[in-house]
Amino acid sequence: MAKLVTQEKLILACIFATGFSGVVSEYVMATLASYLIGDSITQWAMTISVMLFFMGVGSKLSERLPGDPLRNFVICELILSLIVSFAPTLVYSLAAYTERIELVVYTLTSCLGILIGAEIPLASQILSRSMSLKTNIAWVLSQDYFGALVGGVFFVFLGKAYLGLAYTSVFLGALNLVVALSCCRGFPRLPVAATALLLLLNAAIAKDVVVYGEQSRYRDLIIWSEASDYQKIVLTQWKDDYWLYLNGNEQFSTVDEHKYHETLVHPTLNVSRANKRILILGGGDGLAAREILNFHPEVEEITVVDLDPGVTKLSQTHPVMLKINERSLLHSKVRIINQDAKQFLSQNKALYDSIIIDLPDPKTVSIARLYTNEFYSLARKSLSNGGCMATQALSPFYVPQAFWSIDKTLTQVGLSTKSYWISLPTLGDWGFVMGCRDQSPEMVSHRFLRTNIDNRFRFLDKDQLVAMQIFDKEIKIAKKEAQASNLFNLNVYKYYQKGRWDLY
Repeated sequence: MAKLVTQEKLILACIFATGFSGVVSEYVMATLASYLIGDSITQWAMTISVMLFFMGVGSKLSERLPGDPLRNFVICELILSLIVSFAPTLVYSLAAYTERIELVVYTLTSCLGILIGAEIPLASQILSRSMSLKTNIAWVLSQDYFGALVGGVFFVFLGKAYLGLAYTSVFLGALNLVVALSCCRGFPRLPVAATALLLLLNAAIAKDVVVYGEQSRYRDLIIWSEASDYQKIVLTQWKDDYWLYLNGNEQFSTVDEHKYHETLVHPTLNVSRANKRILILGGGDGLAAREILNFHPEVEEITVVDLDPGVTKLSQTHPVMLKINERSLLHSKVRIINQDAKQFLSQNKALYDSIIIDLPDPKTVSIARLYTNEFYSLARKSLSNGGCMATQALSPFYVPQAFWSIDKTLTQVGLSTKSYWISLPTLGDWGFVMGCRDQSPEMVSHRFLRTNIDNRFRFLDKDQLVAMQIFDKEIKIAKKEAQASNLFNLNVYKYYQKGRWDLY
């Protein structure tokens, strides 16, 4: 093969850079879609698929571009530098004014795809003047793929972790501008200078625009915002109350979280025959652990398994979270494991007297698998004889079939169940299901009503224990229609998607 000349090396270096920028652009848009729209698996799949499709469109359109391919390549890079740089800024600023932000995200993704798709054909046209077709294709594609790998590593370990989405995009815009500058000999200076000035302007305003856009999505003042490896974590404040959101979904509010956690924790520990070792799946906010530590001195060990170290770190360090959870995750009895709940259970050899399951709603297939026969079977194996588990079970009003699906799934794995619900101002009617091992349904009901009521409880009393077991006729009818869930038939996910959430 003939030795590469300087211009060829320059073009191939540009292709390496555009391969780097292209893949990082895909990841930025997919992450934006996950944060703002939700359902990360769906958004990543759809964003990348849409971008790949429009890359094909761009590749096809490139053959119709008239004139010098080098000039077209420079124009493409200048436009691309502006769109990729401004994408997060535009998305966050428009998020304040539209509820259909997905249209903005996918429109920008399509534009990026067309421009990225045109890069390789244009570079190949430039190199065709001095390279054979065989050598041309081999070098262009290899540099593009090598750049993509480096871009992926950059996004995971540097861009997302340290720069954030906005400044990662600013960096990509600058990189595309450098590519254009390296190839723009003879190209008019005004468009290049104007692009550079616009990139500088975006770099100056990006942070403020993102903060404004984020704040517009929440009713109350954001006092903490962080993008972890798994989700967007936001803490807001209104007067003396606080809200924690994950990817825009409320996790708790201090207005009523005491009602939720008293109901989730105390009946379960009272019905269980022993309470020395407790497992909490989810609960990275430390609120379930707080209830156990404050009211159950007989507990010797609490293991908290939460996937996201960003949540547990926040709960261990932020002054507001430490005040709310009363420093529970720093207690000597508490052990924190950052791991997927199902993976933990599949590897676990220990037995626990009670298991508290406080996981996110099954809005996605990946989370819905934690509401299945297979998952609850693993949890049952981790229960000691006479032990009980309790899970948040969605709303019996908004998704009654999903609520009863959880009850039937726990019953299917051999647990005696008790279903109950409470009314929460910030969430509406909310349900819970308890499942006990080696106890009859009659014994579970008997011990449930005899739950020890501590005078320090803010919500639970004997009347509440009776009232929370009463369901209206419509909800009871839904029980007959509900079916248990397993990995091959995620009924709880299907029921959740059909829920009447718009009524709240």
